[in-house]
Amino acid sequence: KARFFEEMAENKVFPHTSQPSPQDYLPIFEEVKEQGDSLVAVLISSGLSGTYQSAVLAKEMVDYEHIYLVDSRNASSGERILLEEACRMRDEGVEAKKIEHELTFLLQRIRLVAIIDDLENLHRGGRLTRLQTNIGKLTNLKPIITLDAMGKIQVLGRYMGRNRADAHLLKFIEEKNYDPEFGLYFVYAADPVNSDKLIEKAKNRFGEDIVKNVTHLGATIGAHAGARAYGVFFVEREEANEL
Repeated sequence: KARFFEEMAENKVFPHTSQPSPQDYLPIFEEVKEQGDSLVAVLISSGLSGTYQSAVLAKEMVDYEHIYLVDSRNASSGERILLEEACRMRDEGVEAKKIEHELTFLLQRIRLVAIIDDLENLHRGGRLTRLQTNIGKLTNLKPIITLDAMGKIQVLGRYMGRNRADAHLLKFIEEKNYDPEFGLYFVYAADPVNSDKLIEKAKNRFGEDIVKNVTHLGATIGAHAGARAYGVFFVEREEANEL
């Protein structure tokens, strides 16, 4: 992954991701069918990639009902949260169809909030004009991005300087009533320095045990966010049923 960001910085051509074809899924799906087994596949957001649609086409080709495809509406550690829950339920003996059902509800509560430390990639990806990029650099502007309900990248706000951006990011997590049972999943692109500083601020605000995982951002979001991007995936607390 580090090499990917090095190549991206050196190359003037903006990177484009390529999803697997339906044929890439067929050997796995056919094996599941032959064995009479069940499969739950958690896939990167259909708002970011055609991966999910390729899997849907492959399932139709195999024609087997016990293959359950979950459009995560997420990426990176957002998918990890779903996979960890899926494995937990599997180990407890929960059936595949029930796992798919539970994940469909859980994915609606998963949130990403990330800070763009370098605006150049947003410009190269067509999300900022050259004028906006230049003004942002001069004013040390730090956009905060998220994934919307369809799993597409959306800008939440723009803040002057990293410290202000960090403060608004942590405030966003607090206002969204994060679920401490899941903890916070910190991500960074190529350089963990900004993420490390954010982790210390999060510990001071939410407690030492709040960090669940720290890992690299994947190439799909990283291509838009840039090498110095960093952020957090978390789960909103489930709303209590009204009496």
